[in-house]
Amino acid sequence: MKKNQMSQTIIIIIIASFFVSCTPTETVKITNEISDETIYLRYWGYDHPISTISLNRFADIDTCYDFIMKNEGDFFYKLKNDTLFISTYGLKVPSENNIKKRYKTKIIYQEMENGNADFCDFCRKYKKLGYEIFPPSFAYYAKNIAEDSVH
Repeated sequence: MKKNQMSQTIIIIIIASFFVSCTPTETVKITNEISDETIYLRYWGYDHPISTISLNRFADIDTCYDFIMKNEGDFFYKLKNDTLFISTYGLKVPSENNIKKRYKTKIIYQEMENGNADFCDFCRKYKKLGYEIFPPSFAYYAKNIAEDSVH
């Protein structure tokens, strides 16, 4: 009996760890009141450090319509009027037709051409420019980068 219970417990732990690793660890919901649209920012965790920008309220990645950050998953964003501004590097952008077909919110993407160097520079000024960092847990990381680059 005890062997059977132990096997069942191990199977449950394996299944649970699979579902935990396939769900986002941080989600931010942005509502564009002008276009009456909700956009979800999701960070998929430390095992798979990617982030997505999606209209899908369910935690699925849609490779045709979602914006996918393949760097460490961090980026800067701000919603101003009916436009979402994104600033990062390593972004997989959906085709322009798919963006226009699916998104009501205008999305402007600024590529950080010098990668991490531009990212570190932006860490010093993003708050003054009205941006926020995603995922929110990376705010401490951005603050430390900004402080280190000043010294």
